[in-house]
Amino acid sequence: PTSAPPPAPTSTGGGTPPLPPAGRGVLLTREVYTPAMEDHDMSIDYPGGDEHCHREGTPGNYKVYCKYQVFLPPGYFDSNLRYPVLYLLHGWGGTFEEWSWFDTQGIAEDLIRAGEVPPFIIVTPEGDKAYWMNHYNDSAHWADYVAIDLVRHIDATYRTLPRRESRAIGGLSMGA
Repeated sequence: PTSAPPPAPTSTGGGTPPLPPAGRGVLLTREVYTPAMEDHDMSIDYPGGDEHCHREGTPGNYKVYCKYQVFLPPGYFDSNLRYPVLYLLHGWGGTFEEWSWFDTQGIAEDLIRAGEVPPFIIVTPEGDKAYWMNHYNDSAHWADYVAIDLVRHIDATYRTLPRRESRAIGGLSMGA
């Protein structure tokens, strides 16, 4: 992390959820708009609909949104520090929530609190069963979704260190 801490923020009210207890990490579920997937017919992958990625709009004017989880480390809300980001890709049959099934974020928080690793942000995106690559025979551009759309969104939304040297990626099964 870099920069000096300002005074602790306060809730803005008006339906804004309260800030987590001082010094605690927090796990949030959010959505990202992904232009890389606009031409992909999500009904091919999810004939009955999908709760993880969905398409809005009309033919020729679709917008696709995919869910992700973001873990913000202990102290995130108590400072204006910027953090490196670890992107973790789930395996075949998993979802963006898979890493929390293994308590990955809880283990990271314990390591951060113990001073064994510096604070960092963890992002776990939804990747369907797409092997995290751009498909040659249709418009499913999963690699572009992660490498361009998601990274850009995370850098714009959270206090990251927005440079290549401050990003890492890992995964299991199809995400490895």
